[in-house]
Amino acid sequence: MPPSSCGNVEVERLLRCLLNLTKTEYRVLMMLMRKEMSAKELAAVLGLDRSTVQKALTDLIDRKLVRRRKIGLSRGGYKFLYRSLDPEEMRDLLNEAVRRWCKSLNEELSVKILF
Repeated sequence: MPPSSCGNVEVERLLRCLLNLTKTEYRVLMMLMRKEMSAKELAAVLGLDRSTVQKALTDLIDRKLVRRRKIGLSRGGYKFLYRSLDPEEMRDLLNEAVRRWCKSLNEELSVKILF
């Protein structure tokens, strides 16, 4: 439990900080934690331009926070569907980010205490 001087810690700010996400990346990730969607569907639901969503998806895939799969369409062609990590994988990733942050904080405090 954070000290009372911290007030309420906003989950969005904490996750964005730990995962180094932009606001758009965070919004896309939160939607994909609910259900698998295409870039077109995400853009419509979030009220964003498709190219903005596509950029966020590319960055999230590069950081291994989102996965995509290709599905064939009945009339020919294909489309990609995107989904976030499974809840257990996301929890493990966040726990590791918190551990790294705590280690960094402890190292920083140790250096400052020595001087």
